This record gives sequence, structure tokens and C-alpha cells, in this order.
Amino acid sequence: MSCKSTKILISSLLVLIFFSCKKNNTIAKESETKIISQDSIQKNNEPRLIPIDTLSTELANFLAVITLPKSSFEPKISESFWNRIKEETDENFKKAENTRLLKIKDWNFKEYLNSENDTLPLFYPFSGPDFLHVNYLYPNTNTYVLTAIEKIGTLPDFIKRSSKSCEKYLEDINYFMRDISGERGYFITSRMKDDIEESSVDGLLGSLLWFIARTNHEIISLEYVTIDKSGNIINETEPSQGWLKEDYDGVRFILKDKNQNNKNLIYFSADISDKGLRKKNPTLKLYFDKMGPVNTFVKSASYLMHYNSFELIRNVVLEKSNSIFQDDTGVPFRFFDNKIFNVSLFGRYVDPIKDFESTMDIITQEDLRSAYKNKKINKGYLPFSLGYHWRNSKKQNQQFAIRKN
Repeated sequence: MSCKSTKILISSLLVLIFFSCKKNNTIAKESETKIISQDSIQKNNEPRLIPIDTLSTELANFLAVITLPKSSFEPKISESFWNRIKEETDENFKKAENTRLLKIKDWNFKEYLNSENDTLPLFYPFSGPDFLHVNYLYPNTNTYVLTAIEKIGTLPDFIKRSSKSCEKYLEDINYFMRDISGERGYFITSRMKDDIEESSVDGLLGSLLWFIARTNHEIISLEYVTIDKSGNIINETEPSQGWLKEDYDGVRFILKDKNQNNKNLIYFSADISDKGLRKKNPTLKLYFDKMGPVNTFVKSASYLMHYNSFELIRNVVLEKSNSIFQDDTGVPFRFFDNKIFNVSLFGRYVDPIKDFESTMDIITQEDLRSAYKNKKINKGYLPFSLGYHWRNSKKQNQQFAIRKN
């Protein structure tokens, strides 16, 4: 087949796949509002016969350097480049698995979060695109709601791009993942900002797909969503260029895990400071207010909920959470009412890292330091490290608070 004929065939496939994706999104619309309240989320467990979105799944596997696409599109990648970057990416991810992820998987979290509650929706404020850790910590969850300031961004058209451009994007997306998928285990906000501004990665969509692939999920549908004036999730108007519209409020995936269970993954790009929730996106606050009980996870959150300017999201966490698993960057310990929550502590409390030394008077928690001396609630060290003190497991601190019956 000639090069021209091949290009025509690939273009035709992409058109067919695009309309197939639109059909899948139409099917998925029936359950859009089922992720607002706890009762409706629970109904989302019902099996649905929705075909796998081959294009999105193969694209995710391509971005995560797992497999080259077989049927949907043929990016211009040299064999030597692919072999090199695959070896590097596999090696880095293997380190993350051995040092952290497999230990998280083996940890008996159910001792603290019982099976009656481990399917509740998972709420992850200040998440970035970190689907990775909540997938390992909360494998039985059916709906993950992530929110952070970083924009969703776009994906390149690999058919039209040159070999050099395709390889540059793969280099950039895997460099973008260097901290979260390596030993550190969290995104650095300033680095994400620089990467988005200065590289070919212009948002978090590619990294979300990267995590979906590396956690062995297939994609049933991908759709852009926003929130209406009543606080309900609705489908965003379909863009004329497929995925290439920039300013979406949110993106929603319906996934299928390796056990053939369907999962919802939602990411909202939003300012969740008090100013942001009041003036920029008040409908997101309505959405939070309408949420039923959730389990909340907070990690490496720059101590933002320690400030009065993040009081609204802090109150959402305290009011809506059945449980909260966090490090000391989350809700300050003084806000946990012992009449409402039972608290277990892990590790030991140490001062925040030097990156935050200018605000030590605000974020240092002497009451939490004292609480760690209570042997009744101090459960010892976790078998893995999470958060800013990743270099030294003996400087880790985690808190698990669960609502009393």
C-alpha cells in the first residue's frame, strides 16, 4: 500500500472511531448524574454492556510506553527510540512498585476502613492527576473524584506530527511523570507549572491516560464534563476537533479494571480556594455540597487547608468524609472533633520540610506532635512512604480518621 493510501486509511479509521466515541458518550450520558449523591453512586455498580474505546485505550498504552498501537493509529516512532524509552519507563515504574505501590497493595487497610465503606466514592482534593495512589489504596472504590488547579489540556494529533514531534511528546510526558511515578511519589506544583508552560505537554490529560494504562485499566468512554447551576455534572458541548478543545472544566472516564469492574474517574480543573469556590466556580461548591458520604485522601497538599483562605474546602472534607487518610499537609489535627472521629496515627511527627520554612509558625502542629505520644492511637510505622518526607521512612506521618457511628 502506498504512503498516501495508508494516510487516507488511517484518517478514515480516526473518523469512524471518533463517531464511535460519540456514540459511547451518548450511552454514558444516561448515568452522568448518578455520581452526585451516595445513593445514586451506589447504583452505578450495575454491570453495563459498553464496548471498549479502542482508540483511547491504545492511546493510553502508547503514552505510558506499554505497547504501540495495533489498530487505531500509527504514530511515527523509531524502533530504537521506542525500545530505549520503554526500558527507562518500565525501570522507573518498577522502582515505584517495589518501594511503594506493592507495599500499599499488601497493607491491610481494611483493618481501619471496613468493607462496608471501602466502596464509597473517593474524594481527592489537591490531587493533580494522581490516580495512581488512590487506585492502590482504594481498589474497591467505584468512583474517584480528583480536583486540582492544573488545566486539563489537549492531546496532539500523532498522525499529522513528524517522527521527531511524536518522540518529543513521549519524552515530555514521561519526564512530566518523573516525580510521581518514581521514588518521590508526588507531583511538585512548580515543576508541573513549568512543564505545562515550557514543554509539549500542555495539561494533565496525557498523564491521566498514563496512569489509567499503568494501573491496568481499559477505557470505555472519555467525555468532557462541567457542572450546571444546580450542582449536577453534565456533558460539555462536543468540540468540533475531538479532544482538541482547551478550556474544559472537567473530564470523566468510565474505565474497566482487570476484574471487569466498571469505574468512574473524574478530574475537575479548578481553583478550590475560598475565592475560587465563591467567585470562579461556585457550581463546583454546589456539587461538593450535594455529595453523599465519601472517603477522602490527601497527600503532599502544600498545607493549603491550614490557611483561612481554604476554609470552605476544609469544611467540605470534614462534613462529607466517612474517613480521611492524610499526611500532615491535609486538615490540621485541631479540627478533628473526638466526638465525631476516631483517629489513628502512623509513623511519627516531624517538622515540615524546609521548602515551607517561611510559614512554619502556621503549619507546624504541636498538638499533633503531642498526640503521637499517645500509644493508644499511635499504630506504628507504615510499610511504605508517602508525602514530603519520602527519603526517610522514619520521618513519615499519616493520620486516619473515621467517623463514629
